[in-house]
Amino acid sequence: MTSPIAEQLTERFFRYLAVTSQSNAAAATLPSTPGQHEMAQLLADELSRLGLADVQIDEHATVSARKPGTQPGAPRIGFITHIDTVDVCLSPEIRPQRLRFTGEDLCLNAEQDIWLRVAEHPEILPYRNEEILFSDGTSVLGADNKAAVTVVMTLLANLTAADRHGDIVVAFVPDEEIGLRGAKALDLQRFPVDFAYTIDCCELGEVVYENFNAAAAEIRIEGVTAHPMSAKNVLINPIRIANDIINRFDVQDTPEHTEGREGYFWFTDLAANANQATLKVSIRDFDRAAFETRKARLEETVRQVAANYPRANVSCSVSDIYSNISNAIGEDRRAIDLIFGALAAHGIPPKVIPMRGGTDGAALSSRGILTPNYFTGAHNFHSRFEFLPVSAFVKSYQVTRSICLLAARQKRPTGLAHHPTEQRGPYQQRQRIIVEAQPDHALPRHAQRNQVGERSDRQPEAAGVDRIGQLSAGRHIVEQQYGGRHVADDLRQPNAQRIHAALAQPGDGGERRLKRRQTGKQADIDEHGGEHENQAPVDLQQHPARQQQETGEHRQQPIQRQIEIETQQENRIQPYTAQQQRPLVGIPLGIRRFHNVARREA
Repeated sequence: MTSPIAEQLTERFFRYLAVTSQSNAAAATLPSTPGQHEMAQLLADELSRLGLADVQIDEHATVSARKPGTQPGAPRIGFITHIDTVDVCLSPEIRPQRLRFTGEDLCLNAEQDIWLRVAEHPEILPYRNEEILFSDGTSVLGADNKAAVTVVMTLLANLTAADRHGDIVVAFVPDEEIGLRGAKALDLQRFPVDFAYTIDCCELGEVVYENFNAAAAEIRIEGVTAHPMSAKNVLINPIRIANDIINRFDVQDTPEHTEGREGYFWFTDLAANANQATLKVSIRDFDRAAFETRKARLEETVRQVAANYPRANVSCSVSDIYSNISNAIGEDRRAIDLIFGALAAHGIPPKVIPMRGGTDGAALSSRGILTPNYFTGAHNFHSRFEFLPVSAFVKSYQVTRSICLLAARQKRPTGLAHHPTEQRGPYQQRQRIIVEAQPDHALPRHAQRNQVGERSDRQPEAAGVDRIGQLSAGRHIVEQQYGGRHVADDLRQPNAQRIHAALAQPGDGGERRLKRRQTGKQADIDEHGGEHENQAPVDLQQHPARQQQETGEHRQQPIQRQIEIETQQENRIQPYTAQQQRPLVGIPLGIRRFHNVARREA
């Protein structure tokens, strides 16, 4: 039996897929197809019915709106999704279906004998006995990016006045699939955010804040025609010149032979006849210097080949398409922190990947709005075998909701230029915490046992991270609530020791805690076993753990993890050390989990 949110997501997703909005790279207009206007109007009407403020739709089929915040001073978060689906020479009409995967090959289309073979797509195996969304095999599914449109619209429909969040600004843009055209044309005055997100990568847990630098080159060749009976020393064949250019490049330096952070040249199109030829090339690399070298190498190669055909007319133009999001990461990394916090609140291990592609977030990041990317839950984008497990779809929605609610526990730092249209001032306060990765088994689970031992499917806002305290000079406390349980968690204690101490600590409180853990009964428990209800954040001056540290009791050996708080006040940066500052007690796993990768390079 599926959850109500799964039904909401599926119904809305299928409704959006009914609107054909495939983009067309050959068109010079924005948007490139009329279906995108239809999709934009549908969203604008729905946003107006939901009561959002500042709903606008322009001549380019860009829709923007704002959900007013309920938490004063919270960061302004943006979500940008694209309304076009990709053209990969399949049908523009999408006919979705919902199938249960039993572990056997799936027939997507009996009439055309289209099957998803498990041996060819083993990525589907983790979803055995689950419901999965597919097309009928004649088209892509369109989870890229209508699954994201669905997640954002469902979030806006479900947030209530009781949910604490800052302003949420949304933008639905056209023609992402043909060069991020909509994001590049977006008027940032309509998108007043501190940071933003795309939901435009694949499987459950994927996080992206590094992608290709991308450029496109067009090489135009004009030869010399002649009748073949008198062509000697006269005819110049433009197709041969194009072939000479291609052959100057290593066949291993192409998409089909590279992976990870390896760049490539990709000759994507050749239109030619006896008189002229046009050769198109995609250039990709993660490293900025290597990217510039690749562009220069292509131009130099074209010049060298052209020199061998002095009577031909050969030209080469190179233009940048998008840049690596990581180029834009600076002092304010809250956008990345919050993704890891939301993943941890739902017990989802992050899968940080360098994305061998680009998103609208790359365009926005280069314009001054850091816009990382995370998962829709789908697999096999741009393929007739694209599929979206319903369970992963729900997780994408839950992470999106948690990002908004976790962000509301932060304040917008004064003096920082939050938006490209705002004037930058001195950055007066910055806090950064760096810790090593926690083991996956230490991750919390949003579905905890309730008082009768059954699973609770409460949202993580109630069963996950409940309160985030201030990281300030006098209080380094965060309380976590999982299924009603508050735990103050000392980061300086390794997880295995912490769990053992929490469950088997001798004495009155520890025994009670162990008993309740075994029976599934929930109670509010402090670090030392005492039960309490609605405990306020603990002041470290009075906290037993603080007193023990100061008296030398239970002193532990320094652990091999870096913990740092940088606070720049009055132009000073104060490093955090265990000797100079109070211990970091209770930093939530929601924020802590982020440090798995995001700070490893800091």
